[in-house]
Amino acid sequence: MDLNLKDIVYDEKKEEYKITEYIGSGGFGYVYKIRKKIDNSIWALKTIHPIVNDKQDIKAILNEGRHALNIKNENVIHYIYFHDGSKYNNLPPYIIMEYANGGNLNDLMNANKGSQKYIENSVLISMFRQLINGMKAINKFLVHRDITPGNILLHNNKLKITDFGLSKIVNQSTRSSTFKGCGTYGYMSPEAWENKKNTIQMDIYSLGIIFYQLATFAYPYEMNDTGDKFENYREAHMTKNPTRPEHYNSKISINLSQIIMKMLEKPVSERFNNWEKIEELLEIENYEKGISEDKDMEELVKKMIKSDEKSRTKKLEENKREIKKREFLKRVKYQIDKSIINPLKEKINKLNKLYHNREIKFSEKNYGLKAFVYKIEIVSG
Repeated sequence: MDLNLKDIVYDEKKEEYKITEYIGSGGFGYVYKIRKKIDNSIWALKTIHPIVNDKQDIKAILNEGRHALNIKNENVIHYIYFHDGSKYNNLPPYIIMEYANGGNLNDLMNANKGSQKYIENSVLISMFRQLINGMKAINKFLVHRDITPGNILLHNNKLKITDFGLSKIVNQSTRSSTFKGCGTYGYMSPEAWENKKNTIQMDIYSLGIIFYQLATFAYPYEMNDTGDKFENYREAHMTKNPTRPEHYNSKISINLSQIIMKMLEKPVSERFNNWEKIEELLEIENYEKGISEDKDMEELVKKMIKSDEKSRTKKLEENKREIKKREFLKRVKYQIDKSIINPLKEKINKLNKLYHNREIKFSEKNYGLKAFVYKIEIVSG
């Protein structure tokens, strides 16, 4: 169900809000500017489409919505009401939230790209701190799963994160073509591509890409413009080394560059596992000054970084070979099951129905993808 200008929506207390302006659309629905009737205050409304009428989906919305409503932080968009589609059954599911008046990070970066005048290190540190402050508040309750520049809004020059708590509650069929499983292609961590358990480190990786883009106005991976978009992004996140930020922005401090690169580490064990450590490293205000004053130390750090790059590239090549091998073995297993095992199972089932004196049992055991063991036994006592 679509909403239109001048339509009326309600919050938990049945207070009325009038839709005054269409703002835009995203992967989950439409965004409107709304005015509260009782005091003329301005808010935003985001619909969740299509109508969710599956009981399990409604339960998920309520559960995730309760968490989202509890998050209150100056760098997080404040949600005041989650409508699951049942209280006002003539209205679609929607969220009433704080209104941000300054656009989003995409707008900010696009406005600055043309000039190639990079954001100063001190300003980057301030922006990074704000985003980490917001993520710490969100991660106390849930993993965001879909951090993108479009989900980071500006209000009175302050950064505010939004769309937390949404990626889990909307069925895959309702998402846009750039959304798969638990995030937007360009910002999904390697482990998200493998459908592993949601963790804070997924959010750290996604925010690392945004930090990179703020520092360079570029994407960390060289992307193939041809072929399947899904596969191209998957290959980048799983097997490609990010280009170092200083390749684009020669004035970025060594400290900031290293923080961003560690946020983008592919193995979870080598990535930051909490926001506090990143905050601690951002506190080192005079780090780059101290490095620049000691040329020997600067050269040593650069050599160590170069050595790390070689080691990382080697690991990624090994990982790429392993992924190809796994995918090949999956195809082999699929073909074996399709051509041999499944027809054999059908034969055994038919035989067991016709012949009752002895039962023929079929079992299989997989040792990862290294070996598949199939066993047929006649149970005769």
